Amino acid sequence: MMMGFGWAAFWIALAAVIVSGRWYKARCQALKYDAIVRLAEKTGRIDEEQFKLLFPPPGPLPSHWFAPPPAGQGRMVLRVFGTIVLAVGLGLMTVFLIPWLQDSSVPGVALAVVLAFFGVGLFVASRFAPSARGDREAP
Repeated sequence: MMMGFGWAAFWIALAAVIVSGRWYKARCQALKYDAIVRLAEKTGRIDEEQFKLLFPPPGPLPSHWFAPPPAGQGRMVLRVFGTIVLAVGLGLMTVFLIPWLQDSSVPGVALAVVLAFFGVGLFVASRFAPSARGDREAP
């Protein structure tokens, strides 16, 4: 019966870690604000240097998952997938070629040929995708 409560202990421990981390972060921010308020009460003004030390400006926002990819990324993806599909098509062609020569199993060879041409098509399409700025070869 003790094994059944292992999952509950895991989730409770995980929740405790998350809650304590957020509490610590909130407490650090509250202490910073408290220090600024005490400095303002004591001196009557807020020093910009100390304020910037306590509260650094936020960094740049992370890009979203739906943001456009960097230049040249589509070209690389097309080449990688084209190479993989071409290799799979050629591998299937070698697997199905020997039985095809013996008893003409056409569907396997046809599938291999279609995959090989699809891989070549992806690879050729990568030539027309926009290149990265530092890419050495012409489009």
